[in-house]
Amino acid sequence: MLTDVNFEPSNLCNANCIFCGYQFQGRAHESISDEVAHRIIDLARRSGVARLGITPLVGEPLVHRHLEAYIRRAAALPAGLAVGLTTNGILLTPARFRSLVAAGLTDLAISMTYPDENEYLRIYRSKKLRTVVANLDSILDDLDDAGRRLRVSIGVRTDRKTGWQDHPLFIKARARGWQLARNRFFDDWSGQTAPAMEREGLWTRPNRPKRLPCTMTYSGPHYFSDGRATACGCRDLDGKSELALDPMQLEADLHAVYETGAMVGLRERFRAGTAPEICQSCRHYNPAYEGEAIPARLTQLVGDLSHGVSSTVALFRTERANAQASDRSLNR
Repeated sequence: MLTDVNFEPSNLCNANCIFCGYQFQGRAHESISDEVAHRIIDLARRSGVARLGITPLVGEPLVHRHLEAYIRRAAALPAGLAVGLTTNGILLTPARFRSLVAAGLTDLAISMTYPDENEYLRIYRSKKLRTVVANLDSILDDLDDAGRRLRVSIGVRTDRKTGWQDHPLFIKARARGWQLARNRFFDDWSGQTAPAMEREGLWTRPNRPKRLPCTMTYSGPHYFSDGRATACGCRDLDGKSELALDPMQLEADLHAVYETGAMVGLRERFRAGTAPEICQSCRHYNPAYEGEAIPARLTQLVGDLSHGVSSTVALFRTERANAQASDRSLNR
């Protein structure tokens, strides 16, 4: 189901995380123009999708100074869109947080490590942890009713097995209603990030067989800051793969592209076992089971089991149980 339209405000970042493809992109750094951003937002609104995503494929969205204007345009009634983004928090000052909330942002994800300077320096390759912590502390201390309505989550990139959720900042965040989760499973960008992640105890997801169409082939397009488009917001780092989409066709009829056009052919390639090369090594892959024939679903399931997905699911369940236990302890 076509659910969202996404664009990157900028492909420039103020960190250089070991798990991110940012370090490998070949594109020049640039920010989206007002003209291109407005065209994409207006397309999303008239197409009836539910959400505008403004998280870059790689980059930091808060480096764009017109971000709030884009959010206001997307969220304006009638037919306002939900708007979400992910940030590393370095530029998320209390004033910027209030500005984003006032503009109509609905979902905010914050990416960081456990608040340890050495860990942050190794994984994010940035010396700005104190800035991030000070920003979040100040925001949490001054949350008004509008700020509390914003759905906020913190994704903690750490190899710590115990105690990672017990830092005072995280305890305060959960007490204010923010979600907290540990992230240890990542794509490895075709093996490029694997050695650095392994040194830090960050794990690569299993490379699942591609028997069913990826959910990305249904959800909606992703636009680069230069106005080009791709079917994938996970791996198409420079927009030079077979996943490229024609922006003019998308603007003419977004639903046609996804329901009878280029995306139909892309899904068929997955079913035929000939998914694009960039997809074959992708560890973000999530198969879309709904609407598929039973034999195809079984083939995917058997392939997953043979590639160790069952053990990964068990690890996810263990981590979820740990988080729930921590929540119960905090509530007591």
